Amino acid sequence: MSMEQWKQTGSKKAIFFDLNGTLIDSGKTFEGAFISALEDVSGRWTADSEQLCRHALQLYRKEQERRKARPAGGGGGHHEAIRLACLEKAVEGLPLGKNPAFIRRLDKTIREKQELHPRLYPGTSEAMSEMAQGRQLALISNGCRERLLRRISRSGLGSFFPAGHVFTAAPGRRGKPHPDVFRQAMRALGVRPEEALMVGDSRTKDVAGAFAVGMDACWFRPGSGGAVVAAKKSRGWLLEVESLEQLAALFR
Repeated sequence: MSMEQWKQTGSKKAIFFDLNGTLIDSGKTFEGAFISALEDVSGRWTADSEQLCRHALQLYRKEQERRKARPAGGGGGHHEAIRLACLEKAVEGLPLGKNPAFIRRLDKTIREKQELHPRLYPGTSEAMSEMAQGRQLALISNGCRERLLRRISRSGLGSFFPAGHVFTAAPGRRGKPHPDVFRQAMRALGVRPEEALMVGDSRTKDVAGAFAVGMDACWFRPGSGGAVVAAKKSRGWLLEVESLEQLAALFR
């Protein structure tokens, strides 16, 4: 099936987005926060703080990948424990690198900086401005609503996503891929499934959730290096893009 065939299915009145990993570049946000947090303390140890911080980041990533490669049941551990173990490996050769209190303070500072300075994927604002022409834009996320609203504001996306267009699972209710949050979002915007598109980086949450309610989905795969793909699946159309600019171009 071709892209032209997808376009012939009708125009979309609403586009729903995931936030982290789709609009906000979680990897770059972490890298910026990590380097900034370590630079705050490493200047007293070396004249070349930037090189020290980037080397520590490489060690963090290496340990992170090593732990991801462990077989199931291989002691992967809780998210916080893994994060602290990776950070310990990153700074083990530095002064205070063996100090648990220092490592926990550094971890806290990194997380705070991530919240204060989220980084968008390149071209996000321009692509959103283009897609907003004649369409409603909204967010569907499994994150904490208050935290999402802060991230939206700090990343400069507030004009695209007013509070009434941010949808999360109600307390005690299941989030993506459960259909409830998708149906809640469509009801609020007054659109039918065939009039909406879900965009996200998770095939198991964003794509599967959209298909469960009869909505087309776009799987966002940054860095995949591929051309735009459109395929008709049994439960809807699946698009694949590596950038939001590619997605915006489909609506021209």
